[in-house]
Amino acid sequence: MTLEQRTFAQVEVARARRADPETSKVAAARSHDLSHEHFAKILQVVRRGGDWTAHEIGLQCGLTSVQVTRRFAELVAAGEIAEVKLEDGTTKTRPGGTGRPMRCFDVPCLRGPRPRPVISFERGDDGLPSRMFIGFREPQP
Repeated sequence: MTLEQRTFAQVEVARARRADPETSKVAAARSHDLSHEHFAKILQVVRRGGDWTAHEIGLQCGLTSVQVTRRFAELVAAGEIAEVKLEDGTTKTRPGGTGRPMRCFDVPCLRGPRPRPVISFERGDDGLPSRMFIGFREPQP
């Protein structure tokens, strides 16, 4: 584990286990690239302002609501998005494509410099990415 990983690792996402067959490891390596594409598309939409459901984000960037929802936990952990809370403390929702309520997310409005997310990878013995670490680096004054 590198110094950066030790310092900033807060969320670890394992995409393949050591005992998984080689095909699973190859698929896991590809999923890293795909997840980064999805992160970029989702952030491009939510940074426009306002609050968004997974369905609304998907319509704007060409992803399904399932693809968007799979990235939410990692984006929340990285501090990029947050659930929108109402005055009573409940999470704001709106109907999605099927009419069922979906949680609303936005970019947290923080005053002053905000910590920057750091994403790093650990490679397995086979050289393929096996773990992703998401953490924060404090802003420089």
